[in-house]
Amino acid sequence: MAIKVFPSANGAGGAGQKVLSEGNLEAWMAAAVRRNYVVNGLNLSGNDTSTLAISPGTAIIAGHAVIVDSYIAIQLSGTQLTSCRLSLVRDALGAVSSVTAQLVSTNTPLTADDLHLGHVYVSLGKVYYIDYSQGRYAGSYDTPYDAFVNRYDAFDTCFDSIDGYATSVTSSAAVTLDAAAGCLKLATSSTSGSSATVQKRSYLGISPRQRPDFWNEQWLGIAGQIEGATVGAASEAWLVVGAPGTRRHIGFVSIGGEIFGTIGNGSAETRTSRLADSTINRLVAHYVPGKYAEFWADWSSHAVITGNLPVGYESAAADRCMMYASLKTTNAAVKEMRLASWQWQQLL
Repeated sequence: MAIKVFPSANGAGGAGQKVLSEGNLEAWMAAAVRRNYVVNGLNLSGNDTSTLAISPGTAIIAGHAVIVDSYIAIQLSGTQLTSCRLSLVRDALGAVSSVTAQLVSTNTPLTADDLHLGHVYVSLGKVYYIDYSQGRYAGSYDTPYDAFVNRYDAFDTCFDSIDGYATSVTSSAAVTLDAAAGCLKLATSSTSGSSATVQKRSYLGISPRQRPDFWNEQWLGIAGQIEGATVGAASEAWLVVGAPGTRRHIGFVSIGGEIFGTIGNGSAETRTSRLADSTINRLVAHYVPGKYAEFWADWSSHAVITGNLPVGYESAAADRCMMYASLKTTNAAVKEMRLASWQWQQLL
């Protein structure tokens, strides 16, 4: 198979790739541009009227230049918070046939063919307010506001402290920092049923977004040792974003010394086949809304779940966790789990 290079001096990959075609330009532009963005214009207006107006302007969407040369008017009705988007429409061959301007529910996931122009709150068929603060990109590369506010929510810790974490223990278990080892340690007692839990919760009233919100793409990376000193069989450990069991979450569960990827959709839990034993110490999970959840254990094991995927978010504060880790012994033996780092990111 030839490797094509565009542009090139000698037609590497065949003379056909030298053609200055729309396909070649699309591939070149998509590779050079980090994401969809507004080049200029495309401002929203119409406060207190029944018509939302999008001004003329230019955008880059999925490697395509989209030029709007006159105002676009969208007629409004009802009451809802919406996302105003420009979206590419493709034909059966995948070629772009047109572009639509539309208002959709904020719960509708963005695709590679969508450009979010701003949030519009419609009240009784009129524009109540327009909000640019949650994802309107105005450049191919980020402004500081885009980089730190608009692109993602993130939680990243190496556990220098657990102040601000919610902890709970039963039957003389413990949640402590092991400064010498540089980790967070959960330890049960030798009483069957003894458990230790630590959570970092998201306070919905402060955050401009729900965290975690399963309408959005998510990544989770964990470095630690679930087996600790003597975990082996007769133990249960959860490492998830969200909340364990059937509540909305993505992450990992260890049962009897074996690790599985897990998701919850609010009414049911779904697990992968066995990924590894609990001596593994690097775990990564990735969630793509409406498509799949995938899981790695030390990069040597990989599994995918495509059904029973979660959407939305948990309303109860105790279930809305950027980090949830728990350990339980199911026999009369001490179990330990050590966590060195926890990284979670929710893309917007």
